[in-house]
Amino acid sequence: MKKTSVLPLLLIVLLFLSANIADAKVCSAKANNRSGCDALRCKAYCKQAYGKGAVGGCDERGRPNCNCSYPC
Repeated sequence: MKKTSVLPLLLIVLLFLSANIADAKVCSAKANNRSGCDALRCKAYCKQAYGKGAVGGCDERGRPNCNCSYPC
């Protein structure tokens, strides 16, 4: 395998990871600003249901959900 073929794949993976981290940060900011949404309870529910911690809860695929899928 050539080194040149690995580099573009590595860049794509890094871009994907950085986009997910940015989404999670925006999501947590929105969740914390929502009145009536208990962000900590949503995070606990998310971790229990999907094994991932997202401040705003998770959607059915386990991704951060700023609308807080847990019924707060």
